[in-house]
Amino acid sequence: MGWEDLASCPLVLQGEGSVARTVILEEFARRGLRPQIAAEVDSVAYAKQLVEARGAVALMFSPTIDDDVGR
Repeated sequence: MGWEDLASCPLVLQGEGSVARTVILEEFARRGLRPQIAAEVDSVAYAKQLVEARGAVALMFSPTIDDDVGR
């Protein structure tokens, strides 16, 4: 999935001040894309729940989701 694809998906972002959030938003801006922010959360567990329950997309570091992907 590319950045253009991600721009059309409901996106779950970490809250203000998060380094990951900043990097993600900078990448969208660099490509001239505007993300569809569906939710802003401070809990990784809650972000995972939104992804599973609502079909949203969240970009997370690999160690954060390794157990979930291995299921």
